[in-house]
Amino acid sequence: MERNLEIPTIPDVAARALREMGNPRADGLRISGIISRDPGLTTRVLQLANSAAYGLRRKVTTLEQAASILGFNRLKTLVISASCRQLYKHFGWVELELWLHSVAAAGATQLITQAARVPMGTEAFVAGLIHDVGKVVMNNGEPDAYRQVAEAHNGDRAIEDYEREVFGFTHSEVGALLVRRWELAPELEACALMHHEPELLSTVDEGAQGLVQAVMLADEICHREGLGTPPRESEIPLEETDPAIALGLGEDAFPDLLEAIRASFEEDQQLFK
Repeated sequence: MERNLEIPTIPDVAARALREMGNPRADGLRISGIISRDPGLTTRVLQLANSAAYGLRRKVTTLEQAASILGFNRLKTLVISASCRQLYKHFGWVELELWLHSVAAAGATQLITQAARVPMGTEAFVAGLIHDVGKVVMNNGEPDAYRQVAEAHNGDRAIEDYEREVFGFTHSEVGALLVRRWELAPELEACALMHHEPELLSTVDEGAQGLVQAVMLADEICHREGLGTPPRESEIPLEETDPAIALGLGEDAFPDLLEAIRASFEEDQQLFK
């Protein structure tokens, strides 16, 4: 049976701010004025700007400072990240696992793109954060049905198999549709759609391929490390997984990388409460 889901639109203030940031003549004062009309969005943007991920030497106290110090590309990341948080409407165990895993994958993707020198690294945090956003939409629309999927999935089959049986489509397809509806970058749509389907990577450009591979590796690491989800064992060393090989990350890269990912998760899960 195929179900109909409502795909949420991006909050109006966030949409206006993102459009303004895409304007060649955009200025920080005008963008700050738009964002400031949403107090919740303003608070989250400033919290994120002051997170350890940005390592700023002085505290950012205004949106104008955030725009000036971080630049529009990073400010765009903050606006999208803060908007994604608003999608999480309920908070039982399913929602908590979805959210914490997304936060963990966001930080991990950012660190992986830095380690592997992946182009489009400015999109990395958002790419990790939205990779499973389709699950959130499905859970919001049909919480009982998605709980059925989550409870049935025990690792013996891909979760997409259960989603197709219950919904008639997968979280990857729903996530890609949301990214398109929000008019976000095409490489973010590729991350949402292809993070479980590497055979589709040849259809996007090389830069986007690297970002999708980073999301795939981040997803794998977070599951193995139990960051947001119960830990999952694997007999394949991380350096021998397909995305690690594609990104050129060998065995020596992982001790420091894993330590940094764990530390990032501890920081970010507090930040995103």
